[in-house]
Amino acid sequence: MKITAVGMIVVSAVSLGGLACTRSVEELSESGISVGMPEFKDPTTADEILPYARLYAKALEVKAGENVIIISDRSIPGFKNEAFQRAVAETGGEPHLVVLSGYPSVREPEEMFRYWTHMWWAEWVFTAFRGADAVLSLSNTSHNHSYYEGHAIGQWFPQNGIREMMVDEGVTLMTYAPFRDFPIELEDAIGEKLREQIPQGTFTARVTDLEGTEITLTFHNSSVSSEPRLRRPHAAHGFGAWRKGRVRTDGGPILIDEVNGTIVSSSLHVGPLSEAMKITVENSRVLTVEGGGPFGNWARSMLEKYKDKDFGYYGVGANYLEEFQLTTHPKAFPRKGDYTFSELDASWRPTWRSGKIHLAFGSGGPIFDDEKKVIEDEFHIDFEIYFPTMTIGDETIIEKGRLAVLEDPEVRAVAAKYGDPDVLLSEDWTPRIGANGMIDWSDY
Repeated sequence: MKITAVGMIVVSAVSLGGLACTRSVEELSESGISVGMPEFKDPTTADEILPYARLYAKALEVKAGENVIIISDRSIPGFKNEAFQRAVAETGGEPHLVVLSGYPSVREPEEMFRYWTHMWWAEWVFTAFRGADAVLSLSNTSHNHSYYEGHAIGQWFPQNGIREMMVDEGVTLMTYAPFRDFPIELEDAIGEKLREQIPQGTFTARVTDLEGTEITLTFHNSSVSSEPRLRRPHAAHGFGAWRKGRVRTDGGPILIDEVNGTIVSSSLHVGPLSEAMKITVENSRVLTVEGGGPFGNWARSMLEKYKDKDFGYYGVGANYLEEFQLTTHPKAFPRKGDYTFSELDASWRPTWRSGKIHLAFGSGGPIFDDEKKVIEDEFHIDFEIYFPTMTIGDETIIEKGRLAVLEDPEVRAVAAKYGDPDVLLSEDWTPRIGANGMIDWSDY
């Protein structure tokens, strides 16, 4: 495995944060619609976010007399805790609030890699969980990348007979009505139409992106379906695929067989990179990581550290392309506030925006000792591309960041039941692309 760092590579007129961009300035400008971030007033009271909290209490299926633990932390404003306590109480459930010390204070997305894969809930929290019927997690330890008693957190709850739901949204997004009030039937229609575009058996997709990504991916439909889970309000359905063996809480029936090509991204899952990152993938393994600023330096150091380590999921090393997700919510957008880690991380998760692709590479999972405790944490890097064009055979799934099914007549007919289809099915946020070829996050 060869992991390299590069400086300026001059092969075109457009430089992508130190990396060569193969697209023209004209194409980037033409396709990068300048919409900017939607504007709305930040909430300051429980009443303002209570409608959203009620959606979660309903989705959690809280029943009268049930004990419901609401786990929060000091970085989360008290009125958010109050709203969820009230929502649970309205159902007849018994809310019990637990407030933890919280994550370290982090302000810039590139700092997050120091913390984001580490579970920090204390042992006594799990003792409390065992006495609950249901849990609402406002304080977001990563369900897929944190482990307890040998299981990913999201798996541990159902295996112990506990209903649990993680609240992904930061408080600001809870008052954004186009996101909060988006019709569930319309979400379902979009998801169903997208599933109709996904072939059975083995199939190959081609993905390009205006920042320079060019990859082919081969998938197959497995007979093993995903574990049934409670459905969170307004979570994008999309198309998700994982490498066989990946420890996931929501691993679906579509598996990744092969990935080849180049991925260029200027955005982590939790925020922008200071310099775009170029990743070369061959036979599903990352060969080189170029650029990426401080994050890229860390990624290269971790890949080097684990190059001879066998985590027991795929093979030796931690450089496997292991995750692909296409998301479908036209009203989702990122929001950065004056938060410590828990809320800042949560505010980025609504990059469920329709037509966006999320990719990740890593180790598959951690290494456990005989007592099912983590002795070597997993390595997992998530990043986004926002202007992809994706085709499967002759069918276009996305074109330059616009999800094709949003134009489908049947989807538009469902939208017409709730309002103007042109409004409901338009994206409320499209990132700008600057003259340097990187996404412009200046209004973030």
